[in-house]
Amino acid sequence: AQPTAPLPSSSPHHPVSPSSRHLSRRHHNRRVGPETPFTAQSPGRIAPEAEARALLNEAAGRMSREQAIRFGELLNEHKKATVVRHDRFAPAFVGASLAKVTEDLETFNQRVELLWTGDDEAALRALDETLRNRTLFPGAGSSLPSVLMYLRDPDRYAVWITATINGLRQLTGDISPSKSGGQESYLQFCEQVRRFREKYGLAPQEVDAILARPPLPPPSSPRPPAETAVVADVSVEALAAACSLPVEEVEEWVSLLRGPKRQAVFYGPPGTGKTHVAGLLADHLAGSAERVRTVQFHPSYSYEDFVEGLRPELGKESGAQLSYVVRPGLFRELCRAAWADRDHTYVLVIDELNRADLGSVLGELMLLLEYREKVSVELPYSQDRFSIPENLIVLATMNTADRSLALVDFAMRRRFHAIELRPNRVVLQLHLTARFGAEAAGPALSFFDHVQEAVGVGSAFAPGHSYWMVEDPSAQELGRVWKYEIRPYLEEFWFENPERVSQLGIEIEQLIVEQA
Repeated sequence: AQPTAPLPSSSPHHPVSPSSRHLSRRHHNRRVGPETPFTAQSPGRIAPEAEARALLNEAAGRMSREQAIRFGELLNEHKKATVVRHDRFAPAFVGASLAKVTEDLETFNQRVELLWTGDDEAALRALDETLRNRTLFPGAGSSLPSVLMYLRDPDRYAVWITATINGLRQLTGDISPSKSGGQESYLQFCEQVRRFREKYGLAPQEVDAILARPPLPPPSSPRPPAETAVVADVSVEALAAACSLPVEEVEEWVSLLRGPKRQAVFYGPPGTGKTHVAGLLADHLAGSAERVRTVQFHPSYSYEDFVEGLRPELGKESGAQLSYVVRPGLFRELCRAAWADRDHTYVLVIDELNRADLGSVLGELMLLLEYREKVSVELPYSQDRFSIPENLIVLATMNTADRSLALVDFAMRRRFHAIELRPNRVVLQLHLTARFGAEAAGPALSFFDHVQEAVGVGSAFAPGHSYWMVEDPSAQELGRVWKYEIRPYLEEFWFENPERVSQLGIEIEQLIVEQA
């Protein structure tokens, strides 16, 4: 990362902004924090910070709800390319999160006064109490107490939120102490930020801009095409670890698929990792991506696409007539390859199995999948005899939010092992903790738990854990997960009760910010 040039540092003892004269008369004489001239030319973060300090010096301990809302706006105000924005710490200090923290305005004023009006020692004691007992300041989390400390002295204190913790960890490798550690942990984090600032010559106002949005890691290399990719034979233990599932469960699947019934369907709500797990299992069973094929079924997919059919063909000679030839489909081609290579296993992965008309697409395969090499049939177009080799395994996925497994043709169901994948908190926890640490995983896990409880544990429509497997577990990113993924999905689920989605949205926003 190449940090920007440092902003001008705040200088103390400047007069309070004239724009704050409308605020209620001060009830204490001590002004806190460095004060800077408030002018239209001030850098985009220094000016609103100065006005926020002025507001605190005038009204800390007795803010009206309107003043509290204005305070939240000032905390979030900054500029990008000369455009004033109000998303510096969003979703903190705005909307439902601000409504939550100011719901009990008396408590809000009491805690703000303790954190602002006394000396540093008293403020740190108040911060310590708040961090160790979140019920003292409902909805504040660590963000509001730490931003008040930051406003007191930006050179000494830092804003302690999940986004800055994760950014510091990604850029420096420093592991932030637990927020439950109170004052001692907070000061340790502030020292880590101070070293980071000194190393890159950063002004206090630049730190959260860089840490909250660190450079993304380089994208992982795309999987090579099946024609060239070769995957080493992976152990069951490695496969289970890649899926974050118990080894015993994966071993049982492998054993099932090496038995007489060599096809299975993974079913469950969206986001439960069905396609991911099926792909990894296919690689394990085949030992090489060269022997794995993947197809997605859809309403227009047909027997002619899958098994064989007539296709038009124009002769290469001048004046040649249009003719129709029999062309093998994907499944017959894969069977041909498996018959020619009996020493290896071949795997077909069918994604979204239930989106096609299965009786029409599979045809006589319903019989052949059960009896394999024991029975052959004459195909309708080529008139060739055809059977399915034992060394071909079929894996499929099915989204229960689209169609229940019970509605699928019973004859087809009888020929497939049915493996259910449900929203799995353990899988999510292992993934997030391994990447970001236990504390950073907390808000995403709480968000997941809240949605599962609202939808109903065991519901066929409960969104799966992969929705929460984000690249950045910050409050901003989790807010986007709700706004652009979970909420639209639940609006379809609760289409007759939109108020339920709106209320859940308020609860989720408050939850994310409080834990961030």
